Amino acid sequence: MGRTFRYSLTLALTTGLLSVLIPSGAVAADPYNTSAQQTLINQDRSANGGLAPLAWNDCLAGIAKQNADRIAAQGYLSHTNGPTLDLSCLPGATYAGENIAYTSAGINDPQVNDMFMNSAPHRANILGTYNYVGTAWTVASNGWGYIAEEFLNAPGTVPPPPGPPAPPVPDPFKAMFTLDGWGGIHPVGGAPATVGGGYWPNFDIAKRFVLLSDGTGGYILDGWGGLHGFAVGSNPMPPTITNFGYWPHWNIARDIALTPGSTASNISGVTLDGFGGVHPFGSAGAIRGAAYWNGWDIARSVRLSPQSTAAQPQGWTLDGYGGLHPFGGAPAVATGLYVGQDLAVQIAEQ
Repeated sequence: MGRTFRYSLTLALTTGLLSVLIPSGAVAADPYNTSAQQTLINQDRSANGGLAPLAWNDCLAGIAKQNADRIAAQGYLSHTNGPTLDLSCLPGATYAGENIAYTSAGINDPQVNDMFMNSAPHRANILGTYNYVGTAWTVASNGWGYIAEEFLNAPGTVPPPPGPPAPPVPDPFKAMFTLDGWGGIHPVGGAPATVGGGYWPNFDIAKRFVLLSDGTGGYILDGWGGLHGFAVGSNPMPPTITNFGYWPHWNIARDIALTPGSTASNISGVTLDGFGGVHPFGSAGAIRGAAYWNGWDIARSVRLSPQSTAAQPQGWTLDGYGGLHPFGGAPAVATGLYVGQDLAVQIAEQ
């Protein structure tokens, strides 16, 4: 079975790092390796759908202490191998996650917990499908407090909580996700977490993402045209794609579409640049007859038709005025929107 790692160090504020400057004299709520954060985490889980509490694990706490010591020594936030080490704490562990943060006035558990819960990636770890946690603080010589939280799922090691059975694992074909501009993929409605992809804190560069037809993973398109694979749940990572259109330091990529039926073993698709260029990747063949507006950033969306194949891609592009333009032999389609203004943004088919 594959293993999943989830890292979170971003903040739902402007800095992009989870930190807080608080007045000197704030009361330290927790000595270094005890479980005040565990109490707050379990309160959060109970208040959000009655989720089962997380059990304390000394092995995870030891790894948290190592990471808290490391970020305190370097003076800035970064992830290394915390979740990888977490997986060795218990037999049968399948995935792990990590939150890290710092404060300017030593240890303050309630403040950091509030900030974690107000940041989508950190909140996802706190409310995730884990059953163990370990946390630790380190106070640096300048008085600043650094914290690490380590989360672990190890099925079968914790008896199920009393009450009704847990809901079934969602069908991967019905999994729902959202993408933020920094590249974060967020599961919705109980969908499994993802691993991999691309993430650019404080840089609004992620454009679109697509899922493979078998639901095992997909790809994020960045504004320069780069394609970044990610896996869903415990599935293996999809293969790396190298033959895509790429324009370094030029935010010109607009959309991505996969050939119907693309799976990890047979990937093909196209990306769209703002001038209308349609660029094949994976095993997709050459593109014929795409509309092109040289020097005018007006192309907005691309879709491949159900009849499209890897060898003969066909579909439509959408311009900002609402015009639909066939390529590769796809039939012409009349559009109901053409307003003479750059308002159209995306094609979707039923």
